[in-house]
Amino acid sequence: MDHYLDIRLRANAGIGTNELMATLFYKIHVWIARNANGRIALSFPDMKKTPGARLRVHGCESDLQAFSSGDWRRTVMLWIDLAQVCPVPADTRHCMVARIQRKSAHNMRQRAMRRDGLTLEQAMVRIPDTATESLDLPYLYVQSASTGQRVRFFIKQSPAQPVAVKGAFSAYGLGKDGATVPWF
Repeated sequence: MDHYLDIRLRANAGIGTNELMATLFYKIHVWIARNANGRIALSFPDMKKTPGARLRVHGCESDLQAFSSGDWRRTVMLWIDLAQVCPVPADTRHCMVARIQRKSAHNMRQRAMRRDGLTLEQAMVRIPDTATESLDLPYLYVQSASTGQRVRFFIKQSPAQPVAVKGAFSAYGLGKDGATVPWF
């Protein structure tokens, strides 16, 4: 991951920044899954309580050149500014960016029913609705390709660290197993 490019959302009076970022994130996910799975990573340099209005795309120069001219841009070009591919500055720190999935009461019940042979009624008594894990992380509403439902996609960025961690990246461009991206 020796190069990067930034994508900045333009202000839009009709659509909120988080909704625009969710749409952009999904379009990029589809492109990565088809063209560069595991070779392109994403980070959110302006993330605070929300992911912010800037998305940074990390990868090698040739993958980022292909990305910047990809068909994902067709429907989003009116509301983004796409920067040029640039080399990562020397002596950068590194950050892990990962998806965090909350544990829902429904999923915990399903697992208990499979694992412990419980009936639905027994599982509902053992695991009440209040058992759903609450996360205080920035998120995007992303449409699931398999179910068509809009789901909260929670994103966690670790504090910057001096050493890079090699690893895999998902089709969403997020780290698996602690993999990091340059952070500057």
